[in-house]
Amino acid sequence: MLLNIESISFFIILLKRVFIISSFWSESLIVFVSRFILYNCNCGEVIKILNYFFVLMNKFVDFTCHITKNDYICKKIILMVPLPMVQNVDNRKFNRSTYPLEVSADFVVHERIGRDLMEYYGRFPCKIEACCLCYVIKGKLKATINLGEFDIAANDFVVLLPGAFLQIKEISDDTFISFEGYSSSFLKKINFWKIISPIMQHAIKNPVFSLNEDMGNFYRESFSIMTKAASFGSSFMTSSIAESSLIVAIDMLAGAISNDLVKGATLKNSSRDQTIVGEFMQLAMENYRKEHKISFYARKASLTLSHFCYVISKTTGMTAQQIIMNLIIMDAKTQLKGTDAAVQDIAFTLGFTSPTTFNRYFKNYTGMTPQEYRNSND
Repeated sequence: MLLNIESISFFIILLKRVFIISSFWSESLIVFVSRFILYNCNCGEVIKILNYFFVLMNKFVDFTCHITKNDYICKKIILMVPLPMVQNVDNRKFNRSTYPLEVSADFVVHERIGRDLMEYYGRFPCKIEACCLCYVIKGKLKATINLGEFDIAANDFVVLLPGAFLQIKEISDDTFISFEGYSSSFLKKINFWKIISPIMQHAIKNPVFSLNEDMGNFYRESFSIMTKAASFGSSFMTSSIAESSLIVAIDMLAGAISNDLVKGATLKNSSRDQTIVGEFMQLAMENYRKEHKISFYARKASLTLSHFCYVISKTTGMTAQQIIMNLIIMDAKTQLKGTDAAVQDIAFTLGFTSPTTFNRYFKNYTGMTPQEYRNSND
């Protein structure tokens, strides 16, 4: 059965009735689910997806009301009745082929990835071109993300911003994660740094968010929903839906932090300073290889050098120069361990005028020359 205008109108009215635009997540979900309807014509598939969302939202309502004990929140949320399930639905599995450091489409999702694939990221630091969201189903990992080392366990949610450097140092045999990836080319089409801004400051300092059990289960089921949606094919998972999925994931996390459902995480109110940091991070990711001087980024922000440096340091806890240096060093480590390129060629790709300058820069931070690092077991 194909959806006609009357059917579409009915579903939109239904959505407006079952959601109240007041909580931190519902507005994004209306846009998200509505796009599923408007971009697709198979009524059975749409009903199945809506049913998944209704079941998931019911569970979220249950644990939110139970954990927060907040009458105001409870009054703002309506319990939703699932639509009838469509019988004999094709349960095709999403293709779990190995992806490179850049995802092969605007959006990819894997419901369950095991140790065998994750070990690929343990041989040397890998630069992640995409934005990656990972939920740890079970197991334990020790990983270096940028220049910080993190112990990651079940119910942790990891946000890898584009340009991040990842190396998995240790991983238990029973580790499984869920994964969503958004390609760098796709991120350039949307206002990514605005979308990520609610959690960006925390994600820069600590990309690992420790969820409580209920919030963890919620994310696990949301990844399952997206995997099922992706199994319907690229004609179903449009770019608009992918963008909405990213917005929902970030809004959910920001809302969970605000409601104390994420251990040890706090959010500060959005401000002009955060906008400046977001624009700087985007510029830094795109230009750190050729622009090492902070004055370049201050000019792009239309700020004096002193005020620009003050804003970056106050908001991120790192100086602008440290952020640029981190990107250069991690890129250098990736090339030294992951390629056979000559040191002088690596130096030139990173914007250094001579290998000597690069050697001195690298040694000042790591305590060894580039060649010594390449030959080491680090």
